[in-house]
Amino acid sequence: MQRKTLMVFGYGVLAGAVIDHLSNFGQALDIHVAGRDLESLRRRTNLSRYAAANFGNFPKIFEHKNDIYNVAATADLIHTLQPDVIFNATSPLPWWTLKELPPGLASRVDEASGGAWTPTDAVLPYKLAQALKLSGHVAVFVNGSYADVVNPALAAIGLAPNVGVGNVANAVPGLRYAIAECTGRPAGELDVRFVAHHFISYSMPTVGHTSGAPFHLHAAHDGQDIASEFDAGRVFELVATKFRRVKGLAGQAVTASSATHVLDAILNGGGTAGHAPGPMGLLGGYPVYLDEDGATLNLPEGLSAEEAEAINRKGQKWDGIEEIDANGNVHFTQKCQDIMKSVFGFDCAVMPIEECEQWAAELLTKYQDVNSRAA
Repeated sequence: MQRKTLMVFGYGVLAGAVIDHLSNFGQALDIHVAGRDLESLRRRTNLSRYAAANFGNFPKIFEHKNDIYNVAATADLIHTLQPDVIFNATSPLPWWTLKELPPGLASRVDEASGGAWTPTDAVLPYKLAQALKLSGHVAVFVNGSYADVVNPALAAIGLAPNVGVGNVANAVPGLRYAIAECTGRPAGELDVRFVAHHFISYSMPTVGHTSGAPFHLHAAHDGQDIASEFDAGRVFELVATKFRRVKGLAGQAVTASSATHVLDAILNGGGTAGHAPGPMGLLGGYPVYLDEDGATLNLPEGLSAEEAEAINRKGQKWDGIEEIDANGNVHFTQKCQDIMKSVFGFDCAVMPIEECEQWAAELLTKYQDVNSRAA
C-alpha cells in the first residue's frame, strides 16, 4: 500500500486518542502532529509510541510547533508536508470545560444548546481552512469541531471541510444495539442509517427521546427493510436505559472511535459506510460513504438528499441555530441569545463566519470572567 501522510492539529483528549488508535493499525502512515507547546506535544506523542510499542507497533510520528492563528505559518507547514489528510482536533474552549461552571449556571447554559458556542467552535477550523487554501495544497480536510454547523457556514464562503466526526456517529452504536434488542436480529448484521442534527445525538441518549426534533431512522437486515419490527420511540428509550453509556470526558472514547473510523477509511481509500456530520458542507449529520476523496451521502432508499437536509435544517433550531444563510451568517435562536446574554452578557444575534475570531475572543473573555467570579 502507498504510504500516506496524516496531519493532526491538536494533541488533547480527542487528538491523543485518535493517534493512539491509528498507531496500532499497522498502516503505512506518517502522522504529523502540530501544536503550540512542543514539549507537551512530544510527551503526548511519546505516550502513543509507548502504548503502541507494547503491541509490537512502532508508528512514524513527527511533532511540529505551530499556532493555527498564524495562518501564513500554518500554510507554510502544510505546503512543506503535503499531507493527504488534515484532521482538526483543536478548540479554544472544549465542551467539557463548560462543566466547570457551577451546577446552576451549567444547567442554564445547557438550555442554550450546542449552537451557542459556534464562535469558539468555528474560529480554529476557519483559520485552518484559510491556511489550507493559502498553501495551494489539496488535502482531505476532516473537521472535529461542531461540523454540523461549522462545515456549512464555511461552505458558504468556499472553505468547507470535506467531512466531520462524532455527533450523529456517536448515537448510531446505541441505536444499533437497541434495534437488535427490539427485533431479535444480530446487531452486527444490521444496516442502520440515521439522519439527525447534533442536538439529538447529544440529548437523546440521556433523555430517551428527541424532544420533538426531527430525524429519519432506517434499519435493514439482509437487504430487507425492518422498520415494521420496531418503534423508534422504544428504541430511543432503550438507548437511554439498557444501552446507556458513560458520558462526559470518558465518553470521548466514542467520538475518538468515530474520528478514527473516518480517518482510517479515507486514508485507506476504500468505500466504507459510516455516519458523519457536515459531509460536503451539508448541515447536520448523515449516513455516508467514506473514500479517499472524503464523504458522500449514503441515504436509505426513498429519502432524497433534499429531504434529508430539510430534516437537519429544521432540527438545527433545537441546537440554538435559527439559520445559516447563503453568505455564511449564523443566526441564533432567540432562546439561545437570551440565555447567553443573561448568563455571560454575550449579545450576538447573527455571526458572519468571517467574524468568528472576534466573536470567539469576546465569548471566551466573558466565559472566563463569569467562571472565575463563580468559583
